[in-house]
Amino acid sequence: MTKLSGIIWYEALMGWRRRGLAVIVFAYTLAFTALLFAVQRMDGAPPEVVTDFMNALSFGIFPTLWQLIAGAPLVAAETFPYDHRTQTKELLGGLPVSEATYLTGKVLGVCVLLLFCLLISGVILAVVGWVLYGAYDVRAYLLLWGYTIMPMTLFAGSMGTVLAVGCSTRRQAIVAGMLSIPYAIGISIFGLIYGGFAPENIGQTTLFLLGNVAVVWLLAWLARR
Repeated sequence: MTKLSGIIWYEALMGWRRRGLAVIVFAYTLAFTALLFAVQRMDGAPPEVVTDFMNALSFGIFPTLWQLIAGAPLVAAETFPYDHRTQTKELLGGLPVSEATYLTGKVLGVCVLLLFCLLISGVILAVVGWVLYGAYDVRAYLLLWGYTIMPMTLFAGSMGTVLAVGCSTRRQAIVAGMLSIPYAIGISIFGLIYGGFAPENIGQTTLFLLGNVAVVWLLAWLARR
């Protein structure tokens, strides 16, 4: 457990220093802020969208969410090439760290950093919503983030990380990370149409997302053995 936590902390710290994931989430926050301004001033928009923060948020959540889904895996995929460039992998190869621990630590490290950045983004957008639209249902806001934005972003980042296993160059990693983008966007569309991210269905959706990551992780682990 100590080895795993060390890899998680190292990956989260290195990811923060590389700034890529933080920049993606920051760009998402700016885009969503701009969208909230635009919706409020949109001619012909339904009154409930123009005047209510939660309706405006729901109106723009998926177009902006796809920005995260497309950006997070491309940046997260660079973690393995970075280890090759810095010879971190060679260093770990001389330590009693199993391949399973290494892969798990890399994925969870990316998730920890993404979660931290998303929490900051959530607070910023919560304040923006209060300034633009006034008081709103905070519980509904938290549910929307907890049931939709966070799980889909963590899923996309995890898939991008795992798919890049074995990549030694950034170009290879980017190509590998791109494989997860259409799949993640497809799942988000499916969830939007069939209510997969509704509170009553989130348990099944979460198991489905975790199951997909676990299968890809297993294939990656077998490939590296």
